[in-house]
Amino acid sequence: MSSIAPYLAPNLAESTAFQKRNEESARRAFERLAATAWTPLAGYPGSDVHWLVRCELCGWEGLMFYSHMRRDKVRHRGCLPTVERPAAIAAWIARQAEETGKATEAADEERIEAAVDEGEARGAEADVETGPPRTALGADPQHADDPDVRAAIDVLTAAGYTPATVPAGFEDEEEPNPAATGFYVRPRGHGRVDVYHLVNGQNVTETRDYWPQVKEYRRLFRGAEGWTCAKLPGRSATVFRDAAASAA
Repeated sequence: MSSIAPYLAPNLAESTAFQKRNEESARRAFERLAATAWTPLAGYPGSDVHWLVRCELCGWEGLMFYSHMRRDKVRHRGCLPTVERPAAIAAWIARQAEETGKATEAADEERIEAAVDEGEARGAEADVETGPPRTALGADPQHADDPDVRAAIDVLTAAGYTPATVPAGFEDEEEPNPAATGFYVRPRGHGRVDVYHLVNGQNVTETRDYWPQVKEYRRLFRGAEGWTCAKLPGRSATVFRDAAASAA
């Protein structure tokens, strides 16, 4: 696919500590979209951040989560019926190959490989200089010292819940990772954190394995001193730490 978007969104391009992982995640995402008749209209922002894309089957443009788009049966409302999509995608890919030719395809592959190689070099250099931790319990290592994250982890562990072992630069794992099973806390700023439940490294699962546990997390924080649980639907428990405690 000849992309019209930058490779990484600014929020990931400016993060040097995890550049290698970000580059690799972007490469996989671009390849997945190319194989399913989507075109990115902005740089890859991460798995659980809205991404501006265009559906090449009908021309629709809008925001999607890549964590949803990488599933086999994803479609936006109003597009072709599910049974018609495989043939339409195959026809679109064939047209793309005819239009761009093998030379363009080879150039795209070379560009992606060069970007990944450069990312690996920068990532290795950053590892040597800063030596960031590679995993943390219950949070991404880069957020493990956030005071609101630490406070939420304390509430969860005191109640007997098990933290997931979370790798640096975490996104939903595409391969099963039994170590990443348990709660995962992500900061959102101003005292807010989202508490997810991971199952083998994934929060989004076809069987919604996470849902009963998320409901338990919500009940826990509704009764926890110094916390408020928002009444919001979604894949996580959205909780707020009291302003005085968060500022302390």
